[in-house]
Amino acid sequence: MRDEVSPDDAQRALERQYEMEKSWHKRLMTEDNPASRLSVYYHAYAEVSAIARERLGIQTARGFGLGNRSLLAPTLRGREVLEIGCGYGFAMEAFAAMVKRIVGTDVVPEILEIARERLASRGIVNFDVACQPAQQIDFPEASFDVVFADNVWEHLHPDDAAECARRALRILRPGGHLIIITVNGRCGPFDISRYFKPRGSLADGLHLFEWGYTELRKQLTSCGFRSLRSFLLPGSRVLAKCGLVAVASRIPVDIKYKVALESSILTKSRMLSKALGIQSVVIVAEKA
Repeated sequence: MRDEVSPDDAQRALERQYEMEKSWHKRLMTEDNPASRLSVYYHAYAEVSAIARERLGIQTARGFGLGNRSLLAPTLRGREVLEIGCGYGFAMEAFAAMVKRIVGTDVVPEILEIARERLASRGIVNFDVACQPAQQIDFPEASFDVVFADNVWEHLHPDDAAECARRALRILRPGGHLIIITVNGRCGPFDISRYFKPRGSLADGLHLFEWGYTELRKQLTSCGFRSLRSFLLPGSRVLAKCGLVAVASRIPVDIKYKVALESSILTKSRMLSKALGIQSVVIVAEKA
């Protein structure tokens, strides 16, 4: 049983973590050498993951939503899937029964060992893990049907995110899909800085850049992806259980629809932006 923590102690701990994350943010964003950034990524996430395990336990350190599982199942079912930034393997566990094979990558070996042990202990056999940074994923050309990244893009330096997209395109088979789930910076910040900065501010914790549909459309089309789409409504645990509403939430829409919504005044309302699926960014991009 964990010792009880007073509100003042909890606040001071939060402030210390914020200062630590701001320091990593600055180092990562000002480091121009991609190879040098890799070392900084490793040390930053090793430290943050250790804090999460100590204070929260791994079960709450990184979860995966039932709503997202419902949204993405038709794209993933029966496919060979690569998850970038798999963490402790929660999404891999959620999808394992429906996919042919799933491989997870992450930057911290200790996290991957925990993921491997977790998945094996649950009797899952159609998986593997590999210690590869997002911007250096390295598999043979046309190895996968789907490349999936849940809450990864916001942690990457913009140059590294672009390199990750280019590598994803190479390892996808023709007609394959890159799926990105991230947070929308127009409604943020969503990292630890949300406790210290007003809505609409730039994140300056370990979210190096919080993307919107507009920015990701530009990045992915410039990398060679086509047919970018999202979904009519956001993935949520409630919608996933609500009959016809759940069906509506899975209707694919051209990304232009979400770009128009996020460019409107609706993003000023937290409730409306969440209800209309703007607060989270969900993109399915196709390889020609």
